[in-house]
Amino acid sequence: MAEAAARDGSFLTRFVYAAIFFVRDMFPARRTEVALCATIFCFYFAISMVVFSSSDVIERFSPGYWGYLGYDNAWYTNVYYSIDTTEGLFLSRHPFMKLLFVPMSIVGQLVFWLGGLRAKAFFYILLFNLVTTLSALGVFRWLRNVLELTLFRSILLTVMFTMLFSNLILCFTPESFPVSQLVLIGSILAAARFTAERRPVPFADYFVWTLLGGAVTTTNAVCTSLVFSLAPGTWSRTSRFVLGAAILFVVLYLIYFAIFGGIFLFLPEETTLSQWFCVNYIEYNRNVPHQGETGGLGQWCTLAVNCFWTNSLVGPKLYGGTDPTLDHLEGIEYRAPQVAQETSWTQMLPGLGLLALFAMGTLSVFKERRLIFVLAVFGFSLFLHLVLRFGWQELHIYADHWIFAVPMVIGGVYVLTGEKSRLSRGFDFLLITLSVSLAIANGTAFVEFVKISQNA
Repeated sequence: MAEAAARDGSFLTRFVYAAIFFVRDMFPARRTEVALCATIFCFYFAISMVVFSSSDVIERFSPGYWGYLGYDNAWYTNVYYSIDTTEGLFLSRHPFMKLLFVPMSIVGQLVFWLGGLRAKAFFYILLFNLVTTLSALGVFRWLRNVLELTLFRSILLTVMFTMLFSNLILCFTPESFPVSQLVLIGSILAAARFTAERRPVPFADYFVWTLLGGAVTTTNAVCTSLVFSLAPGTWSRTSRFVLGAAILFVVLYLIYFAIFGGIFLFLPEETTLSQWFCVNYIEYNRNVPHQGETGGLGQWCTLAVNCFWTNSLVGPKLYGGTDPTLDHLEGIEYRAPQVAQETSWTQMLPGLGLLALFAMGTLSVFKERRLIFVLAVFGFSLFLHLVLRFGWQELHIYADHWIFAVPMVIGGVYVLTGEKSRLSRGFDFLLITLSVSLAIANGTAFVEFVKISQNA
């Protein structure tokens, strides 16, 4: 009855049911899914407690202290996910996320009143353990239900996703990225379900997902619009909305850089805003002193492979202390762990192996057309960060906007070769080898992260 109402009811009825189904479909429903989620959650909780019990880098919020790896974890814990301040209520890059998080923020505030900041940080650790676990569940469902891989291969690729470096860090980091990852995976699964049912995406569902994605992070609205627009029979219904959203995004983007890149560069250097923007835009986006010059195509490709791809997936080299590029800015220190934009062969080999399998998996889009939803989201991230150079100075922090595409697309290799072929069994061995190398590399990087955090 609920399904019929969601399909045939008024726009408002379909809107409500679309929101309800989103919440319902996030959680495990079968025994296998429950067991998998419980295992992943316990794993994330265990590594989170290692960091939480040995340092205060997750919640520390003091003048002159910068968050770890470029994340704003301290600000989110103390300010954004808080009901005692309106700061960040309508943040341009996360328009309504603070409103969406009001129920969790209320609980977090109650925990803070009862047990202090450490207790509040512990609550958010549990919350983001759960969010990242549910993202892994979404990846598993794609592999098992959409690509119809065997249980073993679905679990293998899900475990590999669980161990990617960005997930190991963001599973305990109060931020927007884990929530974005969950929403993007959910939109892909929803579009795949409508495609399998051979019916166009109702505009109510389209609207819910676009609104939800944009509420969390502005660019997610473009991704969710793109995903549903690629579903069969949808384009004619929503072409005006999609075109309007795309034009609005481009216009706002151009205005943003026209204002900040044009006017503020001429402000006096002692102006705080000018200092902040000059560091972020000139030193990072143009010169990028700690990532290498960006003038040549070869150097651009190196930066893309190293900083965008490898450092997001495989444990990067970390450092603590002050960033030399910020020495002239009084009061800003990088004492928490940060990513050094350098890569070693022990890091590059697993990264290149994953890249090769990913490239091969993209070819399966000709057999499994629903893979285009995943490739569209990944392609948008490539365009945003490597062509428009948004976030050029710290590409690794945006990984949760696309790393779920890695196991989803690699799973397409089995669609391409046939699950029962000898070649597929060879890919099993290769994936197991890559997973082990990922575990070693990311485990080593995580230990280094903990060591630096203890001295931060």
